[in-house]
Amino acid sequence: MQRIKILLWMIPFLALLLAFQIFSGLSPALIPYQVHQATGLALAGLVVFHVILNWTWIRTNYLKR
Repeated sequence: MQRIKILLWMIPFLALLLAFQIFSGLSPALIPYQVHQATGLALAGLVVFHVILNWTWIRTNYLKR
């Protein structure tokens, strides 16, 4: 159950970070590059953590033999 609680928090945060990355990439005059870069690193780290948490589902559905 702990995994589900983490994912319920993480998924909207991932969506928010992705939207921010798109916005800051399209309007570099409004947001400094360092903020864009830091947000991108946070997004990448959360994506890796998301895949780790969902690895059983990924293995079951996509890595069948």
